[in-house]
Amino acid sequence: MSLFKRKTKRSVGQQIVHMCWPVMGWKRTALYYLYRLKRLKDQPLEVSMGIATGVASSFTPFIGFQILAALGVNSLLKGSSIATLVGTLFGNPWTFPFIWFGMFKFGRFIMAYSAPWVPWPPSVDLAHLPPLSFHFLWTHYGDVLIPMLIASVPLTFLAWVTSFLLIYTLMRMLKSRPKTGQKFVKNSK
Repeated sequence: MSLFKRKTKRSVGQQIVHMCWPVMGWKRTALYYLYRLKRLKDQPLEVSMGIATGVASSFTPFIGFQILAALGVNSLLKGSSIATLVGTLFGNPWTFPFIWFGMFKFGRFIMAYSAPWVPWPPSVDLAHLPPLSFHFLWTHYGDVLIPMLIASVPLTFLAWVTSFLLIYTLMRMLKSRPKTGQKFVKNSK
């Protein structure tokens, strides 16, 4: 007999619903993660660099290497590795389609202005896009991957700076607050 098992097992449908929609509700889940951030033992600067590196790695087109790239860059920046792993959760099945589509369109925009000798539009038309497969990506890498690579450089930098500033401000506010049950005490010396 296990101590932490459920009495009644969830059905497959319930498991899928609970993966997509938190049982506790969105507000309580958000507060839970804020408290987890507050309890991290690292300094706000280290946590902010870690999360920013994880978020920025989501703006690279290389699926599967994003966590490794984030941990490698984080080791150079001396940030929090746990926070980096948390930051990589920004790239998930809900956000990746928007990130990749935005990178693709932004990359095509950059290439149209920086390389006028390149014939645009390329052979890939978004309105008549064939089924996405590895064979399609391998044969059309110049039409799909190159614009995404070009766009990933400024978008990664922008994502890092934005998330760093937001998380650093939030972490400083969380760490400067007194713990529950404590009052602000003025020194009257």
